[in-house]
Amino acid sequence: MNLPFKQFSGWSIKSKFTFCSIATLILVVSFIWFYFSQQQQKFASQMMENKIKETGVMIATTIGASFKVLDFTAISQSVEGMQKNPDLVYLGIFGRQGNPISSFNPEILKLNWQSILKKQDLFYVEEILFYSTPIKFENNIYGTLLIGFSVKKIRAQINSYTNKGLIICLVIFFVGTLLTIILSEILTKNLVRLKDNVQSFIPGEKFSGIDIEAKDEVGELGFAFSKLIGEIDLVIKNLKEQSQDLEVAKEEAEKANQAKSEFLSRMSHEFRTPMNAILGFTQLLEMTAHSKLNDNEKGNLERVSSAGNHLLELINEVLDLSRIESGNMKVSIESVDMVPIVDNVISLSKKMAYEKRVSLEYKKMPEESFFVEIDALRFKQVVLNLVSNAIKYNKPDGSVTVSYEKRGNGMMRFGLRDTGHGIAEDKKGKIFKPFERFDMDAESIEGTGIGLTITRELIELMNGSIGFESSLGKGSFFYVDVPISDKAPLIRIEQKAENSHIILNNDKKKILCVEDIPANVELVRQVLTKSKHCVELISSCNALAGIEAAKKEMPDLILMDIHMPGMDGLTAFQKIQEIEEIKKIPIIALTADAMTGDINKALGMGFKDYITKPIDMPKFLEKIDNILA
Repeated sequence: MNLPFKQFSGWSIKSKFTFCSIATLILVVSFIWFYFSQQQQKFASQMMENKIKETGVMIATTIGASFKVLDFTAISQSVEGMQKNPDLVYLGIFGRQGNPISSFNPEILKLNWQSILKKQDLFYVEEILFYSTPIKFENNIYGTLLIGFSVKKIRAQINSYTNKGLIICLVIFFVGTLLTIILSEILTKNLVRLKDNVQSFIPGEKFSGIDIEAKDEVGELGFAFSKLIGEIDLVIKNLKEQSQDLEVAKEEAEKANQAKSEFLSRMSHEFRTPMNAILGFTQLLEMTAHSKLNDNEKGNLERVSSAGNHLLELINEVLDLSRIESGNMKVSIESVDMVPIVDNVISLSKKMAYEKRVSLEYKKMPEESFFVEIDALRFKQVVLNLVSNAIKYNKPDGSVTVSYEKRGNGMMRFGLRDTGHGIAEDKKGKIFKPFERFDMDAESIEGTGIGLTITRELIELMNGSIGFESSLGKGSFFYVDVPISDKAPLIRIEQKAENSHIILNNDKKKILCVEDIPANVELVRQVLTKSKHCVELISSCNALAGIEAAKKEMPDLILMDIHMPGMDGLTAFQKIQEIEEIKKIPIIALTADAMTGDINKALGMGFKDYITKPIDMPKFLEKIDNILA
């Protein structure tokens, strides 16, 4: 609302009430005064007009009787007698032809007698009210009578009446103003007290209630406010209690989540440490003694390797699920062609498909690139999981068909159709829940039961979706929809080492292995015998000894375990960076800590690389040879 002056909105209730009341009173008093003045003026004028008419008729009748008997003396006496009337300022008697017969104060009226005698009834000339009427007696007209009365006296009377009315109105105004102030004090007192009580209310503190004694509507309003504030106070107290409970629950949940993450990280480390020896020495046997073993021994070695890899897969998937549930799983979205990724997974899965007697083929070979917004590494993990499931849960001599489809909603669909046993209707709702496996041969099939759970979470992190269609006995169709990219694709330049052009340095290379578990040191020693370089391995069982060995031996490379008694590997790395003569030696973290946060932390500190246990021998040797070269 736009007020005529800004400060009015800031006035108190009492001031606003008083102002409005006085403004209304002024308007009413002004109207009364104006109306009174108009009525008095109209009444006085009417009184004067009636009086002059009565006087004129009376004089005309008297003079008419004298005209009948031609008694002009009586006419003159009548004129002289009328001069005694103080209000009469002019009187004139005219004959039938308009000729003046008698008059007094003729100088007042300087008019054309012919025109004035034509007028009848009342008319004003300046401040004189004239009245013209015929002189007649017994229906005979003898002439015209013209009389004039002064209006000054009447106006003086009107002004007198007006002044009296003004005085009366002023008395009414002052009395009304006084009553307004008194009434505003009475009416607004409780409202002001109500306002003060409400303003004094502080949420969460004790409130004594609204102090109002009135039993009218204001009192009822105060009672309603007291009740409302009491309920608000109760709600605030409940919210505070709930907030405190939620804060405690949040802290407990964070502690539990942290404890779970620490437990999983610790268990991952504890599992991977012995797995490093199991899988490492198994790989060494496969690399060195495989040709010397008989078929039965080769089968046993393959079973050990398969079981170890299966256990490692279980550890990795449990860790992935933990990262997703705790919100620590991160994806790096970029514009990537999905076709090479799928092709690579198909190529890797050919051996498994052959062993399971399952054909792996395309519905239609893609002739173009399909650029989508994904994390390439995580998408490869998704495709690998879906393809391996389609092969593992298929029937002998079955098939797995890969398909691509551009959707109308800006999504690209990657699909896999298999000829497996299918999924029953009552079990479809559990397909993405962890540790749920429904195939009739599930117990004999390697797997953890959480692959699809991880797959769905990864796809959703990439702003995509996953679904399936399945009929019992007729196979299943699993599909993944991911956003089509409208960005320019990143051009990846991969530098491949050409072995035929590598000139090996026959000089002996020194590698320092800082590791507290002797079995792991021995495993590294034996693996390094397969290196392209002539390597001398030096070992230290703790970080302090490793730093001293580095200063003494000046190795070409340091392999640093992270978890060791006393000083850990990260602290040892920082100490080495402070020593000028050895700070440029490349250091690789060789540890069972496989959590993403641990990896990023180490690489961020400046580690040359990060290798997790169990060691993948071919990749390990490739990294060592590249650094030594």
